[in-house]
Amino acid sequence: MAIAVMTFAVCFAGGFFPAVSADLYLLSAAVLVGPSMLPVLIMFGTAGQIAGKSATYLIATCAGGGARPRSRSHSQHWESGEVVPVTRLMRVPPWRTWLSTARNGGTTREMRSFGTRTAWRRPVERSIHRLRLLHRRRPHLACAVVALSALASVPPFFAVAAACGALRLGLCRFVLAATAGRLVRNAFIVAAPSLLRGA
Repeated sequence: MAIAVMTFAVCFAGGFFPAVSADLYLLSAAVLVGPSMLPVLIMFGTAGQIAGKSATYLIATCAGGGARPRSRSHSQHWESGEVVPVTRLMRVPPWRTWLSTARNGGTTREMRSFGTRTAWRRPVERSIHRLRLLHRRRPHLACAVVALSALASVPPFFAVAAACGALRLGLCRFVLAATAGRLVRNAFIVAAPSLLRGA
């Protein structure tokens, strides 16, 4: 039970904070524990990572919805994808204004104008723009991008989780696609030491 709780906690932290390497923990734990504990590492590791990424999704959803249009004319611009000066619509923190503008098709120059200097800004911005276009043209492929990101971290999974939340692509679809990708990834990571010993 202790290894299950620790695995969930570390992988949750890894899912929420990109600096924490859940992959390295799973690989190290797979070397130290017996073969009977490998399924525990896979299941609880996947559950922890998906829980962390779901928290990222929900935070991005709340942040991205901070600046909503207050009038019918503003709503028309909002739905058409035209960038509106959201700071004039309602008073919101700069980081929330940046995320809302990114979700609605703001340019890189407009993103920089908010002065947000965090390390995650550019990958999240790129993911928002790409998923926004993909969701409009081929909605069914958005889940495939989430699964690919969860499996291979291309594009970065943290950025994709934040982008999905900002674009409101659907929490259930996000969780299902992300779980499928992470389950395969974690199974491969945990089984790698045994496969190498057998070789």
